[in-house]
Amino acid sequence: CNLRLARGPVTLNPRPKRVISALPICHASIGYPIASHHPLRHRAYRASSSDTFSNAIDKQNVSEAQRRAAQLELQQMNQSTSRILGLQLTSNNVSEVISEATVNEVKSAIHYWSRRWYMHFHPGFRRAAKGSALCASDFKTFMESTQQDAAKESDLLEPTNFSGDHGARQAEKLLDWAISNDLVARGAFDSSMDQSRMNKEEHLGMSPNLPFVNIIETYLLPTVYGGVGNSIEESAREEALGLSRKNEYGTALKHSVINASYVRALADATRVMKKMKHTQSTYHAQVAPDTLSIKAELNVWAKRAILLGRGTADDIALLRQSEEDSANEEGIEMYGSEADTVQGCMRAMDAIITQAEKKFATQNNENLRPSVDWYNHFIGALARSGTECALAKAQQVLGGMEAYEANVEISKDGRKCYAAPDVITYNGVLFCMTRDGSKSGAVEAKKLLERMNCGTNNVRPDEVTYGTVLHSLAQAGMADEAERLLEFLEDAFNQSSGDDGCITPSLTVYNTVLNALANSHEPHAPQHAESLLDRMKALSSTGKNPNVEPDAISISSVILAHARSKTRWGAERGEELLNQAMDNFVNEGNARVKPDAIMLNCALTGWTSLPDTNHGEDAYLVNDEEIAVKRAENLLFRMLELADQCDVLPVAHSFNIVLDCWAKSEVDGAADGALELLRLMSDYGVEPDEISYNSLLHAMSKESDPWWSTQADNIIREMREKKIPMSLITYNVLMSVR
Repeated sequence: CNLRLARGPVTLNPRPKRVISALPICHASIGYPIASHHPLRHRAYRASSSDTFSNAIDKQNVSEAQRRAAQLELQQMNQSTSRILGLQLTSNNVSEVISEATVNEVKSAIHYWSRRWYMHFHPGFRRAAKGSALCASDFKTFMESTQQDAAKESDLLEPTNFSGDHGARQAEKLLDWAISNDLVARGAFDSSMDQSRMNKEEHLGMSPNLPFVNIIETYLLPTVYGGVGNSIEESAREEALGLSRKNEYGTALKHSVINASYVRALADATRVMKKMKHTQSTYHAQVAPDTLSIKAELNVWAKRAILLGRGTADDIALLRQSEEDSANEEGIEMYGSEADTVQGCMRAMDAIITQAEKKFATQNNENLRPSVDWYNHFIGALARSGTECALAKAQQVLGGMEAYEANVEISKDGRKCYAAPDVITYNGVLFCMTRDGSKSGAVEAKKLLERMNCGTNNVRPDEVTYGTVLHSLAQAGMADEAERLLEFLEDAFNQSSGDDGCITPSLTVYNTVLNALANSHEPHAPQHAESLLDRMKALSSTGKNPNVEPDAISISSVILAHARSKTRWGAERGEELLNQAMDNFVNEGNARVKPDAIMLNCALTGWTSLPDTNHGEDAYLVNDEEIAVKRAENLLFRMLELADQCDVLPVAHSFNIVLDCWAKSEVDGAADGALELLRLMSDYGVEPDEISYNSLLHAMSKESDPWWSTQADNIIREMREKKIPMSLITYNVLMSVR
């Protein structure tokens, strides 16, 4: 069916200014879902907004015609796939039953299930496509109606289970069928286009590895931007969680989440990658390694390195078990123990690139020309590996890419890079530099940003570049540098004409600078934070930059800046800002500033951060001789009473802040106050942890009554009964009680 007719005309709204809207993300290790390759371009093609069904309807509702067109194509492909897989074949009739028309039908079906199906129905496509406004509930409704119509109109077609990997699994079945029936030699993976059309339409995929690559990338969708589950219901739950967090904090989760979906996706993609490698070795003349296949292979290894570096022991065990199941069921060879370490993955990626570079250099095969995506995957994996030599290796590769035109060697063995860097390359190196949150890393990142602004390799910084550098400055507490960088962005934005690609500072940028001020501990930080908060309000209210209206993160950062001033006025002002946010949410319905546990903890810190509570009115007496710790405790209970209105879920950390305040105070009855507070935690559904008990023991250590020594023994016994781990700190505090 012709989906173009069903879609109708599509108008894409222009976006003259780029917007920084994300915390630092290294895109280098994130695989794009659909890739095709043309040898004359020397790099893999990336799906753009005009290529996807979901993006085409981004600004409009799913129409009945669109839904019916997608449903009709799905129905036809279901019937075609069932017919192909149901063919009765013997060794004597293969050539007779499988005609050239059937071979072409197989090619079309593989293309549909590995590419078009996920455009229509994949529950995670709204994220993978970067821009689709359809939420999980829209997809669910869309597909439920599609299933119902399909069941009504065809007795042969059962309602399809639209799990996230359904299309890829269908494509893999057809792929296995084609390989087992020797269709590779009959051109099942050959291009159907002649050279003249290739030259005119370079964006169309010409790689014989494309069926494998599309399946791999579709399987890997749950590993992109936090992932999505393998069912619509799971997707809807994750979508609701993401939207809730976005409403509270103004930003959504941006990093990959290691979960069961991630592990299954990686295991499936690895299985198909091994099949691709086996097919390449068996049918080298028809399916040879090329730029696209190596990019997909590196993508899988990069995702594996992320899992091994950030996943739990259970995640890694699940991956190993999945690979063992594939080995037993399909005879696919298992990786050795080297592949179960981050360092092993990095060595594997380095070897893949090095071997491909040598082949290209010796054979001058344009189909194997190294792509910038190869190096970006490698640098992205290095950035997340946490290995000691990661930064040095990433900088070495970047240096070779920057010297690409000069044909400079990057190692003693004569190795060279064969692609110039792009902005993703620089972002990956920046992520390496800033991973540890050190001041030296932030300084190096700022220098690299300055190089890019000077026009290095004609690569302009993008929103991720600035976000990464600002985030590193915030972690290092380099508030002055962060403010100057924000001023640079604001000046460029104010001077822009609107069509020069200028970056628009977003809410996340302003929040990051506020965070830098809070982390700086400078005396002027609270005043600068208040001034920046007022500027954000003015920019949003006047419409000059409406997207920077302060949210809960903004308020929390300003409160924290006041709290870290360690003054009574700062504590008072922090509590005042918290009360204002509560009033704006409860009485005015402003959900953007809805108080949460983070905001409460920042306000509590203001009272507990005051200097020695045994000296000075500023530290000890607060409002009618009320001690600071009681002020903090009253604030905690007042917010807990309002929990139903603002969804402030009590957490152990909030109680621990006040318990620590009791422990550090020198007032009479501090141990009684701490013990009473700890016993109240369970009333709010919060279980004390080691920090809670350590603070209580610390408060007990300041009491002279021997009775408290007996109570300390009871506390230790209670911790053991609850199986709460006890560290060296616990035993040291216990000794001081005795």
